Amino acid sequence: MSKLRSPTSPTPGLDLNPEPDSSPGQPRRTWPALLLLAAGLVVTGLATRHTQQDLMAAARREFDFACHEIGFRVEDRLQDHEQILRSGVALFAATEKVTRAEWRAFVQHLQVENQLPAIQGIGYTVFLPPQRLAQHIQEIRQEGFPDYRVWPEGERAVYSSIIYLEPFTNRNLRAFGYDMLSEPVRRTALERARDENTAALTGKVKLVQETSTDVQAGTLMFVPV
Repeated sequence: MSKLRSPTSPTPGLDLNPEPDSSPGQPRRTWPALLLLAAGLVVTGLATRHTQQDLMAAARREFDFACHEIGFRVEDRLQDHEQILRSGVALFAATEKVTRAEWRAFVQHLQVENQLPAIQGIGYTVFLPPQRLAQHIQEIRQEGFPDYRVWPEGERAVYSSIIYLEPFTNRNLRAFGYDMLSEPVRRTALERARDENTAALTGKVKLVQETSTDVQAGTLMFVPV
């Protein structure tokens, strides 16, 4: 008796799980995928670069805004300093002579230590021709400062001297009698204020009030009387 084969039984010589076709035409089917991958990478790169440029532009706008804000604040502060000095000019315009005590009272009532704490001092400087120097020194010494002198020493065409400086304590005492015309940066600003009748700011200087420790850079503003 013969046996009937099941329809699902394999037929001798017939492979139901053939190996992939390894003919030369097969690899060409991967090119669409590679092209799609390359296009995706290009799009991603362009999008990344565009996003980076947007972030950089936003950061630049924020930086520019911060710089302008700082600039406005500095300008406002300098205008406050100028107004203080012009108040001092008004004091000299209102009376024939401002005494040392009156200058001290004027500065104390400004209360700059609360409003503008960065101010080291508010002073008054006189210009002195050489023929007036000796008499000037004698007058200040008679006010109760026997060691007063105009410094640095040396012959010059014109002298200046800080005679009022408030608060007249601690480091500010070191500036008493200092001739600011003897130093080029200060001299430039002093002469500009005098000649142009305007507020003039020096470049960066080392204040004579500074000691050998904790030295800070400073600047000075002048308004002519």
